[in-house]
Amino acid sequence: SGGITGHRASSFYNSTSTTLTTSYATVALNQTATNTATSLFQLASNVVTIKKAGTYMIMMEVTTDVTSGSARSESQAELHKNGTTVVSGTLIGMYNRTSGRGLATGACTTIQTVALNDTFEIKAKKVGSDTVLTAVDGVRLTFMEL
Repeated sequence: SGGITGHRASSFYNSTSTTLTTSYATVALNQTATNTATSLFQLASNVVTIKKAGTYMIMMEVTTDVTSGSARSESQAELHKNGTTVVSGTLIGMYNRTSGRGLATGACTTIQTVALNDTFEIKAKKVGSDTVLTAVDGVRLTFMEL
């Protein structure tokens, strides 16, 4: 009765920061927090490959920080599927005020139909002239098979 017993899930995060530019680029995603099905979810080179077609809940969180500057920058992130396709409804924005007060997190959750060997990655960019990085341990991508 209720619960997620029997469902397989995996969660990945970053142990290094990524310096953002004004163009979307893949951010670091290089650690596994939990993986209940290593044959189903595979992380390599900042990209997660799903090894079974089905329906998945995907949760994305990105924390960015200003390390220098005072221009009150914004940063944005999106979930990308198979390298170039933006997953609809996954744009998140973070307001990075100034150095020392610029930490901000954006998050989204989506339900997606996934084909065998579909890949997912987070791409992010900054808007403005400040130096903006993803925070270490601040980028997370979680999948749950439904």
